Amino acid sequence: MANITLYTETDYQGESLTVPLHTFIEVYVDSVWLFSSAKLNGNKLRVGANFSEFKPIAKEETYVSEDVPNLAELVHLRDDLHRVLIHPISKEDIIVSMDVHNYMRGLMTLATSAVTEKDSYVYGESYENYTLDSIRATLAIIDPAYPDVEVPLIVESTALLFVDKTTIEYINNAQVALSYSSENSTLDVTVTSNPLLNPVTYTVEKIDKQHFLIHFTLVTENYAHVFLHTKEDYGDLNIMLANGISISPRDAEGNWQYTSLEIISNYHYNLAMLWTEYPEEGIGYDFNQYRSHVSTTSLPVLPAIFDGDSSPQVTCAFNTDILPVFLRPINAESADDWKSFVIESSYSSHLLIHMHTPTTYNLFCSNNPDALQESVMCIISQNNFYTDFDSCTLRYGTLSADGATVTWSGETAMNIEYGAADNLIVSLAEDAPAGWEITSVTRGEDGWYVDITGTAS
Repeated sequence: MANITLYTETDYQGESLTVPLHTFIEVYVDSVWLFSSAKLNGNKLRVGANFSEFKPIAKEETYVSEDVPNLAELVHLRDDLHRVLIHPISKEDIIVSMDVHNYMRGLMTLATSAVTEKDSYVYGESYENYTLDSIRATLAIIDPAYPDVEVPLIVESTALLFVDKTTIEYINNAQVALSYSSENSTLDVTVTSNPLLNPVTYTVEKIDKQHFLIHFTLVTENYAHVFLHTKEDYGDLNIMLANGISISPRDAEGNWQYTSLEIISNYHYNLAMLWTEYPEEGIGYDFNQYRSHVSTTSLPVLPAIFDGDSSPQVTCAFNTDILPVFLRPINAESADDWKSFVIESSYSSHLLIHMHTPTTYNLFCSNNPDALQESVMCIISQNNFYTDFDSCTLRYGTLSADGATVTWSGETAMNIEYGAADNLIVSLAEDAPAGWEITSVTRGEDGWYVDITGTAS
């Protein structure tokens, strides 16, 4: 028979309605079951549920080939169940299902296709990493009398959680040509429009002679992002930190929200920068608590860098287009007496954090031999054309014997005449104290290093 029969009550009771094959009909809408059971008359039935909220998915589907005494048992009865749509098909029809995969750690992937019937359509959506299990969906239904079908397919990967409503999406818009052979019970698949950027690959699994499953994989070739994890060594919940966005892994109360940082990138250079904030000029601030740290690799234990003696709030940003410039202020009177010559570098830039207005940075620089890393003076673009500031204000002074309090002596500037990956040309302003000298500018693996020899007097 070329139809199925729906009933308004379970167990084939109540009023009935005969529905022709290859149509879409709603059986649940606005919290009401319009039809609760179905006799398939030897046919097959696709049952799809739509939910109003994405928790963690918004669609699911199943196929049955036997009569259904209670349609509600085929779907998850969530509070946000919005619609249940059925799609009766012939027992001879070929079901082409799909699932989707992306090998990139930390990303979830969604594949969407348009299942069409007589100028009507419904979306099939396959999910991976939204739930513990991969969720299949329908790519197409093929009538053996018309074995050639072309289907639009969208595959997109992104993070489940991301900072500041900013994520990175990897998307492929493809066309999939399907050709079924009744003679051999085989399915030929060709992706006829497959972008060079983020292409999809696929394998075909034959479940039975009338059901095929295509496993799609999104191949992400250019990627760069950071994941912050709530546990050390990249464990537990993660959140994506995109290029040019900032977050505080430790808040103003000193509570760690994220304790490890994982860089996932195939760019040739990646930089994560973390630092503590302090008030303007450092008035009332204990400079023993100041920390700054940059890394081109993942950091498995952030509390090892920002210990309990450092300032509570830690700011973090990630960028693939910049280089740090480290500053070593060397006391000309006594190189070992590093507390007698310290510098604060101030500048404003869009480079590290992409905001509508430039971010102003106050970074503390010293030649403390016990520091884990040299002090960051500023960051520059890898291309001189994009470096958006031409000088850093240098406030100089001395630290107290206990390293807590700074006494500022004066202010000058360092000019950035050219700053990029290939070269760094810097000079001191004309009002720099007598005897100050830039004694070294060297390129390291992780950035530029500038040595200033002078005194704070």
